[in-house]
Amino acid sequence: MFRTRDFIVLCSVIGFLLIAIILTVLGSLHAGVGENPLFTDTVDTTTASYTAIAMTPPDERESRLKEMKRKLADIVTEIRAPDVVEEEVPAPTATTSTTVTANPSGTSGKVDTCAITRTETLVFPTTLQTYAEIENQRVFYTNVPDTTIGTSTEVTYTKQIAFRLPARTQALTFSSCVASEVVAVTPTGLPIRNSDYTLYLNLPGGTLIGYTIDGFEVYSKSIIETDSCGGVSIGGVYRYYLSDERPGVVGCFMGIPVIL
Repeated sequence: MFRTRDFIVLCSVIGFLLIAIILTVLGSLHAGVGENPLFTDTVDTTTASYTAIAMTPPDERESRLKEMKRKLADIVTEIRAPDVVEEEVPAPTATTSTTVTANPSGTSGKVDTCAITRTETLVFPTTLQTYAEIENQRVFYTNVPDTTIGTSTEVTYTKQIAFRLPARTQALTFSSCVASEVVAVTPTGLPIRNSDYTLYLNLPGGTLIGYTIDGFEVYSKSIIETDSCGGVSIGGVYRYYLSDERPGVVGCFMGIPVIL
């Protein structure tokens, strides 16, 4: 017969086994969770480091400006004065070219002489000429005897164009070097060389000497402060003035000069 004491012992053994089994299962589950990377509580705190380098393009403005001035000097040497539209001017007198000793920097009191100078191709007539402004040009005429009209005791003269110069009032934003000795002409059409400035220094202040080959008026010495080329804008009109401190009629050109 199954006794009460034996039943209690059996139940105790069974209960102990159940507790052992449950503890073993729970331990296995806990170990599996700890090994599963999906449940790990470890956080990667490593941060990436980046360095940004700002690339600054080289400043090429100065080199481009020098290149533009060089090209402009080459262009200036190719500009020609308008051709004579009438007959050939008689009694020509050839001109010569003289290089002015100067500082090419074009600073005040100096003459900005081009590296390559040239000799004028135009021969100026010995007779005085008349002058007129026509369509932004300064036209110089010479009187030539016309043998086909008149009698043996009366000579008739025909007015013919000798040469033209531009007529400008506004200076450019850049200057050009002096490439030839003749830089202007008198109101009667005679050449004015840059080294002739001493001939006009003693004239009364404000006296019109002539017209430069870049299209502006040039006046005798004045106390007016000028730029490095010797010019200044007065009433919106640019003009040149002589100076004791500059070894030339002009120091440089503020317009595009023509070749005479």
